[in-house]
Amino acid sequence: MPGYKKNKRGGKSKQGKKMKEGDKAAPQPFKCYTMSIDELKELNMMPRDYNADAAHTVSLNRWLGVPPGHIAFDHQLSYSGGKNYGASGATNVTLRAQTPDAIADAWTLPAYCCSTASPTIRMAIGEHPCVIQPRVAQALDIRDGDQIEIYFEEIGEYLNVPVKIMNTICSDVIIHDFIGLGMVESVKSYKGETWHLKSGRDFFLPRQFMFAGHKKHIYKGSARLYFDGASKNNPRGPTGYGYCIMEGHEGTGNTLVEGYGYAGMDRSSNEMEYEGLIEGLIWAMRLDLKGLTVCGDSKLIINQLTGKYSIKNHRLKKLNATVRVILQRSTELNVRFRHIPREQNTVSDGLANRAIETKKNATTVHWPNVNELMQ
Repeated sequence: MPGYKKNKRGGKSKQGKKMKEGDKAAPQPFKCYTMSIDELKELNMMPRDYNADAAHTVSLNRWLGVPPGHIAFDHQLSYSGGKNYGASGATNVTLRAQTPDAIADAWTLPAYCCSTASPTIRMAIGEHPCVIQPRVAQALDIRDGDQIEIYFEEIGEYLNVPVKIMNTICSDVIIHDFIGLGMVESVKSYKGETWHLKSGRDFFLPRQFMFAGHKKHIYKGSARLYFDGASKNNPRGPTGYGYCIMEGHEGTGNTLVEGYGYAGMDRSSNEMEYEGLIEGLIWAMRLDLKGLTVCGDSKLIINQLTGKYSIKNHRLKKLNATVRVILQRSTELNVRFRHIPREQNTVSDGLANRAIETKKNATTVHWPNVNELMQ
């Protein structure tokens, strides 16, 4: 690949140029790989309006000794020969509502976790140890700068950390520098990461292929997105939504992602249908698919999405516009809308009702199936 260099402390570049006598190498605690910013933009690995002279980029380049006009990758987000090697890793966390006025009581969802203070993550989110998406913050009434308690489902431990609300590149929750935060003592890397926790336990964080930061997007595969919504005593009671993404053109393959969310009181079932679709589309976009069939049992919603029906309700207009914005994020994805009978949408219907019963949100990514699709 043109412009690819492998830099080692005190070593040669690919072009074979040696460091001059007396030159001091910048401190590098790990191997790093560089690509020019122009190449990254051509590969759609970086926004085309990215400012190469941004202060954090200059600082990073000085620290790593990266040539001007290039960007560094750490060993977790490395890229070579057109293949994405994935990144460690992802684990389920639970965030609790910060006030009694929050819409949902809690949200269990995957968090992208990095044991060290990764320079590539800092390029995206700055020095903040924890970043969450605005829609997650809104559901739980979390405000910028709040000190929140994060529960790690697989290890049964808590972490208190200040949070920054930001539209991140990939994950809904990003947490990095667990060593600096005092939760992890040491890390071993092999097909993922094994963390030795301060509590004395070992925790294996497997490699995954969805949340890598500056990755090359390889669009392939197809899936079906099923969505549904529920409103008790429509539209005066409690409401919820559900969605499920199944692999394959006919949706007969493995389950990739599924989830549900509680949306409070006094909203219509049609609004909840849209909310389920929106949340499902957010996750479908992260799968780098070539084809997606969107399936719902509401003829009204499907026909509004295809343009057959006009939209008079102002709330539905706003939700429909949000769907359009999400779909515009990818020019590679071919999306079709299909109306299905209710008996073919029982999974999403059940998830929507579970949200109402629990007053909680949950997102489940089936990582073995997702990794098989994306690697």
